[in-house]
Amino acid sequence: MSEELSDSDWKELAQLIEDAPLGRLQVAMNCLPLATVSRTHAPAPRLLTGVDRLVHFAAMSSGRAFDRALLVHLRRLSVH
Repeated sequence: MSEELSDSDWKELAQLIEDAPLGRLQVAMNCLPLATVSRTHAPAPRLLTGVDRLVHFAAMSSGRAFDRALLVHLRRLSVH
């Protein structure tokens, strides 16, 4: 599977992030390999809106591997 996201993948990822409760996003982030997540010691921001969440994930993305992994985990979690 290519790490490059198609336009439809991007739309789906944005919708999953916007619709997901914060707990689901945290579970998805915990599933990602450490190498794909840029971690800091700063406290996590309050992500109140879908736009807040999208901007936050775009800012911390370490590239296509992160984007693809996040999409895969949110897809999996959204069906449970």
